[in-house]
Amino acid sequence: GQPPYQTLDVAEACAKRLKDGFEIAETVDAYPRPEKEIMITISVDEINSLLGTKYDEKLMTKTLENVGFKVKVRKGVMEVLVPQWRTDIHIKEDVIEEIGRLLGYDNIEMTLPLHATAEKNQFYEFKAGIRELLAKYGANEVLTYSFVSEKLLKKVGQDIKNSYKIVNSISPELQYFRQSLVPSLLEKTYLNEKLPVEKFAIFEINDVYRKNNGLDKDSVPVEDSKLGLVVAERKNNETAFYKAKKYVEKLLTEYGIKADYVPLKSNHAETKPFEAKRSAEIVVDGEYLGVVGEFRNSVRNEFKLAPYLAGFEIDLKIMAEKANPRKEIVFEETVTEDITITTDKTYSEALKEVEKKYPEAKKIMPVSVYQAEGQKTRNLTFRVVLKKDK
Repeated sequence: GQPPYQTLDVAEACAKRLKDGFEIAETVDAYPRPEKEIMITISVDEINSLLGTKYDEKLMTKTLENVGFKVKVRKGVMEVLVPQWRTDIHIKEDVIEEIGRLLGYDNIEMTLPLHATAEKNQFYEFKAGIRELLAKYGANEVLTYSFVSEKLLKKVGQDIKNSYKIVNSISPELQYFRQSLVPSLLEKTYLNEKLPVEKFAIFEINDVYRKNNGLDKDSVPVEDSKLGLVVAERKNNETAFYKAKKYVEKLLTEYGIKADYVPLKSNHAETKPFEAKRSAEIVVDGEYLGVVGEFRNSVRNEFKLAPYLAGFEIDLKIMAEKANPRKEIVFEETVTEDITITTDKTYSEALKEVEKKYPEAKKIMPVSVYQAEGQKTRNLTFRVVLKKDK
């Protein structure tokens, strides 16, 4: 009753053959086309150029070796042997991407991209520098529409016939090309005072168009690039002219421009809102640059603005022609510290004590004085401004 043959488990059969020394089968190669080792040659400069970094070769080498690459460096050129299992690395750019990824894309300093065939627009750079300066002086940039209403032109006394009219304008408020920037800034001044904002300076850099400038060779209206600024305070009885003039002087000085301020006699469109007796023409090398001053009472009343109001408008193309390369402005970082001392001495005596304690202080200012009833001593608080340690 036994079967003609005896069955064995496959594993047992294999184990028996191995025990008895029998060969099971020939060796079979399941990897018929092994990956060849890839050697990529790339310079340190190429890596930094594409990533926009300043990594040194030691850091790059260590970074790649930590993940299995073999690296040799000779005179700034890296020979990178790619691990066989890294089938995603084939060309230089793959190695650069690997370095950037491992060191962290967030650690790459943000810079503007460079283009081998494109040159920087010098006038654009010039305007960017002015924006930077005015922002550091405490002014705020605004952008307003290039189209204005007939009502706005009449408010500032500009000749409507000197503005290009838009035949199919979408609104009566946007019917004319503006002749200058200041009228639009005065509208924004009203909105800020209405909030209310107690004191501020706003500026705009933009193009304006006037009929008396004519057309260019392509029969397109000639544009003027202007800078306009308005300074305003709701509660100030002083003369605003000098505040606006200070902005102009600081700006021109940074570009090495020496200007003369002469009585306002010009009839340019931007001069119309200004009061001639409280304004001046800005003249550089005998050439008209713009106007600075206070605004006519009628203009101020039309916009419902506080008395402390002044501004300027200048031609940026003329300014750019007259400008010298400006030096980089370095603003020192500072920290403030408030200290209170209890003393029976006078303020000046107490101040001398604080000055001795803080000889490195850039400025020491009084903050408050308190003396309780019946006490001989008083609490004096000073604000000490110190240079910030790097």
